[in-house]
Amino acid sequence: MIYITGNHDEMLRRYSDVEMGNFKLTDKVVMEIDGKMTWIFHGDVFDATTKGSAKMLAKLGGHGYDLLILLNRFINYFLRLAGKEKMSLSKKVKASVKQAVSWIGNFEQTAAELAISKKYDYVICGHIHQPQVRTVETEEGKVVYMNSGDWVENLTALEYNQHEWMVYQYDPKFFVAVDEERAGQNTTTPTINVCPSSTTTYTAEITYTLCDGRTIKETDETTVTINGAKVWNGSVNTDWNVANNWTPTGIPTALDCVVIADTANDPIISGTNYNGLGLNLTIDNNAVLTVNTNNFLFFTLEKMAKDLGKVS
Repeated sequence: MIYITGNHDEMLRRYSDVEMGNFKLTDKVVMEIDGKMTWIFHGDVFDATTKGSAKMLAKLGGHGYDLLILLNRFINYFLRLAGKEKMSLSKKVKASVKQAVSWIGNFEQTAAELAISKKYDYVICGHIHQPQVRTVETEEGKVVYMNSGDWVENLTALEYNQHEWMVYQYDPKFFVAVDEERAGQNTTTPTINVCPSSTTTYTAEITYTLCDGRTIKETDETTVTINGAKVWNGSVNTDWNVANNWTPTGIPTALDCVVIADTANDPIISGTNYNGLGLNLTIDNNAVLTVNTNNFLFFTLEKMAKDLGKVS
């Protein structure tokens, strides 16, 4: 993470170029991105109002700007209640003052010309709160000038994605629309039926793909405690309907996971119109379950056969 200082946090500039682990504090950065030289700095170096005797006036102006933003939030609150679009007082003030418009243009041109003289491909600034991506060309060359705007009024940031710079602007309407769309969908929670032979912890992972191609993964764990499984032991004989042929003792019910293990006595379901019940059926390797004529198997979940086990 690289933190680039500006005039609002100039007290940190005395610690410029300090590094702590993956964190670096600096005034400017020059880096190569996909073969393009990129110059990044805040931009107040071009603003004479933040220097010398004008510094006090700039601070007073900064306080006035903060007050204007606070007033703007108050006005926008009532505009939203009235169902109207929000407005930006500071933008209107800047746009109505020719000197401010001219100053912004001069700022951008100065930054671009200096970047061209240094043979940079991109120059990235902040400071003037005017989001922008445009190519500036002079007799000496050209450069792509970019300004990130701000996250107070414009709600903008610069993003580099798939070899391209773009201005990202947060729009609450988009997120409201997405939430409403999700709420209107007839979605059901996927159900995964499991029937382990012992207590097992399952991990589920969900991957969300964002609009810009990035992905977010979320995981969750669920432990299934086995307290109703019936495992065939055949310790008495081959009769399914004998309680001691099962572990734990008892004939399987529709709520039990049934496991037919490989034993000397393979189970047989016999008797007049007798039905074998269970939640799920697993037949181990080499084990055989026999169902005689006029008898049936009923399982709540889908029957599973494991390895070479079979039903005859």
